[in-house]
Amino acid sequence: MPYDGLVLAAVRKELEEKLAGGRIERIYQPEKEELIITIHRLGGKHRLLMSAHAQNARVHLSTPIKENPVTPPLFCMVLRKHLEGGRISGFAQPGLERVLARLRPDAVLVQGDTTTTFAAALAAFQQIKT
Repeated sequence: MPYDGLVLAAVRKELEEKLAGGRIERIYQPEKEELIITIHRLGGKHRLLMSAHAQNARVHLSTPIKENPVTPPLFCMVLRKHLEGGRISGFAQPGLERVLARLRPDAVLVQGDTTTTFAAALAAFQQIKT
């Protein structure tokens, strides 16, 4: 089944219900193109898996614990520096696009090819700039 805008809408709804208002506790990068963010919210902890893999890009809640490298990659350390301790205010999906963003985003998560990713980065930059 393709991970299209309809599937992402259902995932967005679940993430909104379970993660909105939660605090980002820890960020892991078990693989080159995969992040796992541990988010604590009243009622427990959740693991948000985000994959930018070309064939299998996805975002969803996950329970399995993956083996992490002994030394975290530089990208993971930068994310930890800027995002840990932050709060998830909510998630937004414009229409049925394959873009998922936090409300009033400081960061934007995009699923798609290089052109889609670049276009979303430019749009996010313009939104933050204004």
